[in-house]
Amino acid sequence: MTRSTSARWIFQRRRWLEALFSLSLLGCFASSAEASPIRQYRITARGARDLRTWTSFLAGGSGLWSQAKAPHISGAVHRAMVVALQSADPRSTPWVQYLLWRQGLNIARFNHYHPVLGPVLEQLPPPVAPPTNPPASGEIIPPIEVHPNGPEPSSIIVALGLAGAGIWWRSRSGRSPTVLAPT
Repeated sequence: MTRSTSARWIFQRRRWLEALFSLSLLGCFASSAEASPIRQYRITARGARDLRTWTSFLAGGSGLWSQAKAPHISGAVHRAMVVALQSADPRSTPWVQYLLWRQGLNIARFNHYHPVLGPVLEQLPPPVAPPTNPPASGEIIPPIEVHPNGPEPSSIIVALGLAGAGIWWRSRSGRSPTVLAPT
């Protein structure tokens, strides 16, 4: 190795270390970025049609539920189910009655495919008798947070993971940095 190629190799290695340090420093000061939800919270014409279809399906009761295939669950239907779960007496709504009926068919399978919804249904209070006197103040029920995915890793972990994977790949392949010969 000549003096000029040795100097270039050291310079290239120094640039890699500077890039790694810069990415690490950037990752330390970067704030966490969260993805925005894709769902729209407006009921579209299709959402209204889905709600009407589900309303007529739920009105049929367990006799219809056991014979007919359930309609498609759209975003509007999902939100209606969440609102029904947050009501003062959720067991009296047909949405929750359908979910409880569906869970009762095979509890283990339902809870496996609905890991958030299954425990919520199991923790529902027993049916409430109609009150003789209306409550003086309106009760506020906290919303149920539904997180289909876990939290995202911080950017520093992603940056260090990518840098580490690059270094591991380079050392594993046994390649040395490309050195250009003087022309």
